[in-house]
Amino acid sequence: MNKKTILIIILLAIAITGVFGIFYLKKRTEKPIKPEKIENPFGINYDSYYPLEETGTKLMSDIGAKMVRWWVFWPQIEPKKGKIEWKAFDEEVKSMQGKNLEVLAVLSKTPKWAVAKPANNDPWDGDPPANIKDYTDILKAMVERYKPGGILAKQQGWGNSYGVKYWEVWNEPDLNGFWNGTDEYYVKLLKASYTAVKKSYPKSVVSIGGISSEPGLSGSIDITDTLTKYYELGIKGYYDIMNFHWYPKSGPQNYNHPAYGLEKRISMTREVMEKYKDKSPVWITEGSWGDDSREEALQSQFLPRFYITALGENIEKVLWFYLIDTFPKEDFGLMHRFKDGGEKKLSYYTYKLMTEKLTNSDFSKTETIYKNKDNIYVYKFIKNNKPIYVAWWDSWKEKDKKLKTITIPVNFTGNALITSTLPSAKKGSSIKPDNYSELFKTVTIPVSNNQLTFTIGQNPVFIE
Repeated sequence: MNKKTILIIILLAIAITGVFGIFYLKKRTEKPIKPEKIENPFGINYDSYYPLEETGTKLMSDIGAKMVRWWVFWPQIEPKKGKIEWKAFDEEVKSMQGKNLEVLAVLSKTPKWAVAKPANNDPWDGDPPANIKDYTDILKAMVERYKPGGILAKQQGWGNSYGVKYWEVWNEPDLNGFWNGTDEYYVKLLKASYTAVKKSYPKSVVSIGGISSEPGLSGSIDITDTLTKYYELGIKGYYDIMNFHWYPKSGPQNYNHPAYGLEKRISMTREVMEKYKDKSPVWITEGSWGDDSREEALQSQFLPRFYITALGENIEKVLWFYLIDTFPKEDFGLMHRFKDGGEKKLSYYTYKLMTEKLTNSDFSKTETIYKNKDNIYVYKFIKNNKPIYVAWWDSWKEKDKKLKTITIPVNFTGNALITSTLPSAKKGSSIKPDNYSELFKTVTIPVSNNQLTFTIGQNPVFIE
């Protein structure tokens, strides 16, 4: 073999190695990217029964929500196979972009053309798609259109600065009615969806469908059993966010019931995750309380208990369900149905105060000071290097008392400003927007030796 032949072979080898190297690097860069930690935990569900127009996004921005769980019903966006109706959904994304809202898109429900044997004539039932590819095709099309730098972003001149990055695969797949398929089939759907979304946009963040299982819930099973089965079916590695839904049983007084309260649900979830060495962040993409009695004060008193308890347990994102009531006798919203006047409730203003006080806190430094110590709860947040405390007394456990004097440790001297989280009004409808700053009772009390003694009622308070 002469020198010229040897040189040609060497050059060919280098060229082939380079091609494979470029291909390898390209494949490496296409791998899913670990999602960034969410620094702001406040979100809201906006029900798809109301068009998501300027009014809705303006209200969400007003209360300080930073993420909206955007419901997309598959029969609405693709009523016939291959016929995708983008216009209304484009307008919703543009509206959310206008208020700088992060979007968690949840695609669920199956159109009639995509189910095998519809259980009834209702296109909104929980029958799964007969062909999983039909679901992943529309999901992939949505990602391509709405991702940062996607089709809509290019049309609007947004560049890579805005787009939908967060995707939740189905809603409550463990609850019959929302998902009438098997656990095995849901895991297949999630795996295929995760792969499709990440291929279209590697920086996407994919959440498992919010799990609703809890002890004692009719038609459901324990969340431990649900998660264990999912893990055994190979679900790990096919989502970035663990996610469950939680509502208090028998009224908000039971928010921390030892068998089915919020802390119990969180610990049950994490115990199973730890067993399977899953370190994914945990979100609650649905949670609230309400009834049709228009008992607005009780809802307002529950709201900060729900949020602060979750944040105290290191839940990364909490989304209230929802902004506006949808159906009669379902009073979960922060506002009454438009048909019933559309008034803002007391809880609307409580949510707004909470986000104003705590937004831009370093939530990684959140501390639990007291947890059910003589029915007292105290949590500490750090904002701009200064402490903010949230405290409450579960007065309904001491029914013979209306007020209680307590002493708590604080990390500052001088005076403490204590602000009630319940507006000074019987109904939200009586509140005028121009007097928002005057809604919440405040009191200033001196701190002695880093101890604060004050009297508390049923309402949670902020202490600064």
